[in-house]
Amino acid sequence: MNLRQIKAWSLTIATRTYTKRREILRILALIASIANGLAFIPQLVKILETHSVRDLSLATYTSFAVVGIIILSHLYLEGNWYLGLGVGLTLFFTLTIQALIVHFGTNCIPLGVLLLVYMVTLSGAIVLMIFYVNALRDLWKLFMRFLDAR
Repeated sequence: MNLRQIKAWSLTIATRTYTKRREILRILALIASIANGLAFIPQLVKILETHSVRDLSLATYTSFAVVGIIILSHLYLEGNWYLGLGVGLTLFFTLTIQALIVHFGTNCIPLGVLLLVYMVTLSGAIVLMIFYVNALRDLWKLFMRFLDAR
């Protein structure tokens, strides 16, 4: 084996190792983003059981929603649907809790704040629909390619 062959062989091994690590990291990111979204379920259950949102901050959940909309929009433009699935789940639960805060606590919320919250919620719902429709379309294409390869 000459030096050129050894370099080519080591580059092949390094590329395979990098690809495996990248796929493992991608799977871990998917699991973490889904776990992050599911972490909102206990709060949602507590709200539905007690009908109380007294200790929750509408500003916090609105900021979560705004950040989620921005991140999901970026992931959509990048075509990063696997991470977007978890971010979309987080955004869904954030918007749901935000709506419950407005529903159960409307007596003390100023009208301007309510309008802002409704705009964020509507924007979030639109971004979620666009992202998931396109993610499902891409998954369908992958599935059809898989069937064609057989």
